[in-house]
Amino acid sequence: MNYVSRLFQGITVLGLSTLLSIQSTAALETDHDEYQTVSSFINLVTEGDKEKIAGFFRYPLKRSYPIPDIQNKQEFIDRFDQIFDQELMTAIASSNIKTDWRQVGWRGVMLGSGLVWVNGGQITAVNHQTALENSIEQQIIRQQQANLHASVQQFQRPILDWTTEQFHIRVDQLKDDSYRYSAWSLGTSTDQQPDLILYDGNLTITGSGGNHHYEFRQGDYLYKLLVFMIGSKETPPGQLEVFRNEYRILLEDVQSPERQKLQ
Repeated sequence: MNYVSRLFQGITVLGLSTLLSIQSTAALETDHDEYQTVSSFINLVTEGDKEKIAGFFRYPLKRSYPIPDIQNKQEFIDRFDQIFDQELMTAIASSNIKTDWRQVGWRGVMLGSGLVWVNGGQITAVNHQTALENSIEQQIIRQQQANLHASVQQFQRPILDWTTEQFHIRVDQLKDDSYRYSAWSLGTSTDQQPDLILYDGNLTITGSGGNHHYEFRQGDYLYKLLVFMIGSKETPPGQLEVFRNEYRILLEDVQSPERQKLQ
């Protein structure tokens, strides 16, 4: 299974970029605002100048959780080989600006089916995972599993790791591609038995901007985790909503989406 296909299943930031590319597109015209950006980027990748390539990116550059985002130009240069391998370099350097790059409305311009995204004169996303980054991801997942209670140690991919005013919450994708919800009272170590474990969650994409949510049910209760990809500066990364018999009984903003640090 390739990287983009795998991200479809988890619907991460990068996967959503690709998913949203399945919209009406048009060839990149020479008078388009992004034409010169794309042309210059292709030339720089062909030359292989890491520092100049880094200058084309918008930061933070999102990576698929649990890989930490790249916060600035220097970090990009330091982690260049995690993002760019020969496969990606070749795909960009050999691309035809008139046939391989497409306009996708307000979302910008994409290479292929969303391999690279450009908007506002900057590269905003790279939907490719090198073997090195995959190795780092697996290392982080093993670290996370070692810090979890035995009842929730097994999963395929971590999706969300949130804290709210009262709870520490995880959503993980299991080997059968279903979603599991685990919650602890805030301050409780995750190596302790979770206060609540729910299975068979559903994913819903909301509109075309990337916002989405996960839903888990237990009897009369509905647990909804809303992930905000777009919004104002005041918009939290997400929210936890709990309903009982269709009446909302709890609403808490996400205070800290956890991001694993590279060792």
